[in-house]
Amino acid sequence: MALRPLPSVVLVVTFLFGYANASNCDTDDELVIIFLFTTLPPLLFLFLCGVGSTFASIGWFYYWRSTRPDISSRRTQPQHNPSPGIVEMQQVPHV
Repeated sequence: MALRPLPSVVLVVTFLFGYANASNCDTDDELVIIFLFTTLPPLLFLFLCGVGSTFASIGWFYYWRSTRPDISSRRTQPQHNPSPGIVEMQQVPHV
């Protein structure tokens, strides 16, 4: 797929941008704010994409499974015979 390297690019750009901003911080409070606004949203976005793709895969599997014929209908079911060990006696007409 064309979008496969997108999460890696988003992570690299996010961390570089966060690192560049963090180097200008004077206090820990500024660092936390920069982390919350620069690093956390893309990570949350990637997490939601991962969760979404997982649910999409599960949904696709169930859709694919519903389009296939039922496995139990392909199995040969044994014919119902109430007493398979007993051979029925046939009436033979007397000559």
